[in-house]
Amino acid sequence: YPPESLRRQMEWLPQRKAEDPAAVLVAAITEDWAPPPAVLKTRRKEKQQAEKQAQARTLRQRQAEAQARARAEADRQDACWQQLPHEERQRIEVDLKARLRAENPFLGQRMEGRPDSPAVVKLLEQMRRQYLAERFPAPPADP
Repeated sequence: YPPESLRRQMEWLPQRKAEDPAAVLVAAITEDWAPPPAVLKTRRKEKQQAEKQAQARTLRQRQAEAQARARAEADRQDACWQQLPHEERQRIEVDLKARLRAENPFLGQRMEGRPDSPAVVKLLEQMRRQYLAERFPAPPADP
């Protein structure tokens, strides 16, 4: 009998819960028994766990790639913004603030009282990025 088969059957013997372990081991070796249900259950659990870990790795990788793309797009937009003449950047900022006042009077009032408010700064930044994405669309991604 192949040594691997002997080793495997001896390894599985405790899970067989045999009244006569020697007889069960001989029969398992000579008849090449399949693994006991407990071993199969453990294998299924290990396989499921490995699949979950692989899915989690894939998800983390996709998230990292998406973050890298977003950072690259933000860098591209920042470069476009810096290439605009100062006067045009000021005009755009004024237009965005006017749009913010029109769309959200509460934040518009807050902007007047506290122009450096984190909420106002963040919203204006998002509006600026949207404006830049529309005015300077990103080149198509490579297939």
